[in-house]
Amino acid sequence: MFGDGSVSFRKSGRSYKYRIRLKVVDRELAEEFKRCLEALGLKTSLKLERDRSRCDRWCVEANSKILYEFLRQQKEKLFEVARKYSVEFLREFFDSEGCVE
Repeated sequence: MFGDGSVSFRKSGRSYKYRIRLKVVDRELAEEFKRCLEALGLKTSLKLERDRSRCDRWCVEANSKILYEFLRQQKEKLFEVARKYSVEFLREFFDSEGCVE
């Protein structure tokens, strides 16, 4: 939510899709995110998106209403979690967004 991730909601007929997605250049970051989602018991997909207008990116997706609702909280609530895991949060944020020069 603070880097290259996104959440979306879609209703299709009588079913609902609560999608969590991460698109990154770094394959290792995508694989780690996939591993973490699977550790939560979620079914995931990992694919390489090729795009002529941008660089190729790895896309990880999963569906979870609970995780969707958690990530849709106010950012202040998410920062409370980030503070508890500050090392992990900063490592993944900078891996996602770039580096400090």
